[in-house]
Amino acid sequence: MGIRDQVKGAFDDLKEDNPEIKQYDLETDYPEYKGWKMIGFHRAVGEEMWQFTLEIVSALLAIAFVGFITAWLYPYPEIQGYTSIAGSVFIFFDRIFDAGVAYGISRFIAEYRVKNISKMLEYVRFYIWYQLFSGMLQVTVVSIVIFRISVNQQFAYLTWLLLFNVSKQYPGMLGVFHSIIGGLQHYNKTNLLRFIQNDVFQQITNIAFILLGRWYGVTHPEMGIILGMAIGGAVGGYIDNVFISVIAAKVLNDILKPMGYDIGDVVGTKVGNDVIKTSLSYGIQTSLFPILDAFTATIIIRWYSAEVSAFASWLSLCGLMSGIVGVAGTFGSFSLTTAIAESYSNGKKELAEWYVSMNVKWRYFFFMLLGMGLVAAFPFLKTFILSDPRLQYYSEALIFFIPLLIVRMLDPFKQLVDYIYNGANFIIQFTMLRLFEEVIEVFFVWLWFFVFNIQDMGVGGIVFLVGLKTRVSVLIKTLLAYAYIKIKIMKVKIYWVSSIAIPFISTLPMLFISYLFYYTGFEPLAGLVGVQIAVIMSVLILVLFLGAVFYIILTGRLGWWSDYDLFIFYKATALSGPSKPIFKFLYKIVKKGIKIGKKKEIHGKFSIPSKKAQQQIKELLDMKRAADAKSRKNIDKNN
Repeated sequence: MGIRDQVKGAFDDLKEDNPEIKQYDLETDYPEYKGWKMIGFHRAVGEEMWQFTLEIVSALLAIAFVGFITAWLYPYPEIQGYTSIAGSVFIFFDRIFDAGVAYGISRFIAEYRVKNISKMLEYVRFYIWYQLFSGMLQVTVVSIVIFRISVNQQFAYLTWLLLFNVSKQYPGMLGVFHSIIGGLQHYNKTNLLRFIQNDVFQQITNIAFILLGRWYGVTHPEMGIILGMAIGGAVGGYIDNVFISVIAAKVLNDILKPMGYDIGDVVGTKVGNDVIKTSLSYGIQTSLFPILDAFTATIIIRWYSAEVSAFASWLSLCGLMSGIVGVAGTFGSFSLTTAIAESYSNGKKELAEWYVSMNVKWRYFFFMLLGMGLVAAFPFLKTFILSDPRLQYYSEALIFFIPLLIVRMLDPFKQLVDYIYNGANFIIQFTMLRLFEEVIEVFFVWLWFFVFNIQDMGVGGIVFLVGLKTRVSVLIKTLLAYAYIKIKIMKVKIYWVSSIAIPFISTLPMLFISYLFYYTGFEPLAGLVGVQIAVIMSVLILVLFLGAVFYIILTGRLGWWSDYDLFIFYKATALSGPSKPIFKFLYKIVKKGIKIGKKKEIHGKFSIPSKKAQQQIKELLDMKRAADAKSRKNIDKNN
């Protein structure tokens, strides 16, 4: 077989003849629903796997060019700090004007795609027109506030940056087409759009407009280089949003055509009163907390700016490390809100509960691999930053690594609350919990600054205030939220051995190999090829390759995988797009690990029961089939 055939074969579908795996495949009974159209947890896993290669490529390019990017685009941490502060100052207005429809578009799409496509489009139309008018009003009101009030207060130096930021609110529906595609669960397309926006076009506009702002700042000392570059970034961000909106509209049009609709139906004017009432009711309820959150955030950002010396710099440094630590969350939510809305709202409570358990299990499967991978890579990262003189202003970011990683590793439990309440439509209850959280958050921040004076406790105090400022209030709210979920909404069952214990144990060989090499072989390698190349090679080989292989074999050996988990991985790999060669290879490694587990009679010992969930997936498919038949009948009747 030639190289071309091998490369082509890497993208072919997996062939799985094992009857223990194939028994779960419903495509024979529902041939019209294949791939992304088939209901099941494999779609969520496939979405995350699809974007994996793109995110790894993006991360490696960022590492390779970090010296250039930092030296030319962000030579001073304050540039990104100013941008973050400017984004926080008027976030209160953003939330107020978004109150009518925000946070609900994907949920309504997921619910009504199954039972009424025409009604789904009405929700989209209302969202678009609401955002158009509210965005225009927001730009007007906030601009008046900036010119009349802000120019004489604490953030007067950010006036022009604030104006450019608020201009992004018109038209306020630039992200709607992307949201619709996500709500329809075409995750391959949403991931590609996200990659084009964040890693291609956004980088181009960043480089072009930030450098233009740098030139303007140098030639106009009254503005200065730092503010000039920050404003350039804001302008580039707006152009980026317009560009991706046009592309998303074209992609959405192609998705709607097989359903008998096109992009013209999306931007029409026909909206029922029931849609307006339901959308506003849901939107206002879900917006109460974000509005209060924005109000308290405005208070808190003013306290921080006044009390923490060089706050813009510390905020930027924390943001840098937060981005690095965020790699642990590369495999994100697994679209749980959408899955719960699709199941719970259509009477499939047990399926929703199963989605929650599977979400935790699979999130921590990847979280442990990537999170502990960061721990394994940390000495290499530290050496990389300290060895590059262009990163001299960013070395202090290293002190945020451990605190932020701990916070990140707890995120799945915190975020699970949001997904369940929003997906199951328990909005009033969730809003009350979040209101309580905001009140105690302001109280605790006031306590840190004006009672305990933590800002005067040196670097440790800065790490606590900037990196961990809201965690106490979040913890209290999360515990209360879980108590209510258990009593009123659904059972949340965490399978601790398969979700936490087995993944953690399986990362230990990766940690041992990485630290052994760092203290014995890294220095000679760096002397041979240079520090940056040595870091990239070490992370690729020791963490992303050897670490991942050992990890997956051990999870199979220790009983993490059941036949249904293997089926999910099999189906998700078929949906993984550009990541398919990687996950085909890993799928084969998984099967080798499972063979060992079967010999030790531990295979599937820690599995999550799936029989009831599989039955309710069939029931949803029957509903979807009936809705599609009704939609086709209506279209034929109108024609």
